[in-house]
Amino acid sequence: MGATGAGKSTFIKRVTGRSDIQIGHALTSETLECKAYSFREADTNFCLVDTPGFNDTYLDDAAILAQLAAFLESSYKAQVRLSAIVYLHPIASQRLEGSALNNLSMFRKLCGTDFYPNVILATSFWGSVDADIGRRREVELRENDEFWGAMVKRGSTIVRLPDDREGSVQLLSRLAGKQRTALQIQRELVDQGLSIHNTAAGAGSKNVQALEALRKEFSDRLAALAALRDAEMQRREAEFAKLRAEQDEAFEAGLRKHREDMEAMKAKHEALLREQATKREKAMKAQEELLKKQRLETEKVRAQLERMAVEEAESSAVRVLAEKEQASKKQTLQVRHVQEVQMNLFSLAVKAGLVKAKVSQDWRWWIERICDHCGQSCGVGVSYSKLTLPTMFVCRHLRDL
Repeated sequence: MGATGAGKSTFIKRVTGRSDIQIGHALTSETLECKAYSFREADTNFCLVDTPGFNDTYLDDAAILAQLAAFLESSYKAQVRLSAIVYLHPIASQRLEGSALNNLSMFRKLCGTDFYPNVILATSFWGSVDADIGRRREVELRENDEFWGAMVKRGSTIVRLPDDREGSVQLLSRLAGKQRTALQIQRELVDQGLSIHNTAAGAGSKNVQALEALRKEFSDRLAALAALRDAEMQRREAEFAKLRAEQDEAFEAGLRKHREDMEAMKAKHEALLREQATKREKAMKAQEELLKKQRLETEKVRAQLERMAVEEAESSAVRVLAEKEQASKKQTLQVRHVQEVQMNLFSLAVKAGLVKAKVSQDWRWWIERICDHCGQSCGVGVSYSKLTLPTMFVCRHLRDL
């Protein structure tokens, strides 16, 4: 709030970044009414309400008061409480006199003393005035009870309005922490049911009927706007519900399709697993059959080899036996031949009287040889058999013989 040209719209445009906010006067109804602007900063939702300035060229103070009263009454009925009111005053202005003092008095009555701690008295446009002059005017505003002194003593705060967004947002962040409360005019109009001309702020109005008519006009307009807003909200809610239903339906359809796809994929996967299991089982059976066949072939070859080995052993044994029999026969023939030769030899020796011999019936004999020439025994007893060759020891005479 504040006088016309105090910088209210400029401040709101700076912090919200809105390009559609009118700066200064424009011959439209929007710039001559209370208008709310919302924005979000650091997880905090702000709603700034721009109001028509006092001493407006196009509206008298009674119309402005009626509009403010209608807006505050409507918001209070909607359970909306204000965190703070920033009252702007350009520091370049001269002393508060005449209508400016009357408007400040009306502002104090509009707020009520209980709301003073939530009032921020902000001086603006410090760049357009000499610093010393600005400080003197600031001291005068603070110390004079007719100006801001009485409000400061009851809890209001004086600040220099920042000319940058960061400082402005910091100021609003401090205000957002204040306890929300009702203005005096809100309690008078709603809780006490008073007419606007019976409130503290409207008691001094010269044209009571015009003031009440203006308040009623603005109240009706606010009610119509609220109805339009409610209808728009209902329309948007219906559209949102329809859109939400469509989205839910699409989501459910997508979910069903996803489930069907998952089931089909699962069935396909299970079929693939079964097919692979069947192939593995067939392969294992084929491998088992092959191994079994290989074992049978191996056993067959082993048996054949063993049979061949046995036959070879038997053949070898037969050959050895045959060879032994042949060798035995040969040896027997040789022995017999030798024996015959020896017998002939001994027969000649016996006839010559060189040796004495004794022959047994089983081809074993004992031979004792005595040499007539030397008179000594020529050898030792030698045993003979059918299968062995005799060993003979003869002297020189016998050998010569």
